Amino acid sequence: MQGSRGRRGLPAVLLGLTLAFPAVAQDTEPLRTRNLSPMVAIFGIPTWETGLEARSSEFALVGEMASHYRASARGEEQLILDGETWRAGFFYKHSFAERWTFGVEVSLLRHSGGVLDDVVDGWHSLFNLPDGNRNRLPENQLDLIYND
Repeated sequence: MQGSRGRRGLPAVLLGLTLAFPAVAQDTEPLRTRNLSPMVAIFGIPTWETGLEARSSEFALVGEMASHYRASARGEEQLILDGETWRAGFFYKHSFAERWTFGVEVSLLRHSGGVLDDVVDGWHSLFNLPDGNRNRLPENQLDLIYND
């Protein structure tokens, strides 16, 4: 009984901590993200980024991960995508003038069965969301299958 009362006060404590620290204004930028689906990632679609001030440089190390699941069939065709993609990228860009920027990115990409299946299943259960029958396939297994 004591534990449940203590948990009820947690939201109030978190709200108090949030209000205790002053807000800091920041310039807004697009979220640097990309589609990591194995069916799309091979095309090298660039991310949406903001420009740099003239004669400035930017370095960054970016880590991304995504869980994939898709199972569909039409006629004799069948597609099953089940797994995770982990991507680490280092990029550098330099602005030479107001509208001239050079950039280079080196990435490490890994497709695997992963470890997020329980997390994703829990998310769908918590919010009562449909899971597309992803729980019918074995967990933490990589399947990229196309049959025609």
